[in-house]
Amino acid sequence: MNNLIVKMKSAVLKLDMEFHVACLLFCSLPKEVKRRLKALKKLQFKTIEIESKFYEEVHQLECKYASQYAPLFDRVSLRKFGHLHAC
Repeated sequence: MNNLIVKMKSAVLKLDMEFHVACLLFCSLPKEVKRRLKALKKLQFKTIEIESKFYEEVHQLECKYASQYAPLFDRVSLRKFGHLHAC
């Protein structure tokens, strides 16, 4: 258990150090590059929002049609195990 805690602390420290290095790197960039990065980050965020809505709608469609698929899946399952003869 102690070994796991040590490994977790080590991982957290490593991530913390990487974060600080990234911050220092970002701070050292020219103002124009920072502006472009910020614009790209905003575009990426908007893309993720759209993608999130897309997958919400896909899930709603899957739920809508699940009740129609259920009887078919049940019949397939029965056939696989030999409990239903061919029609």
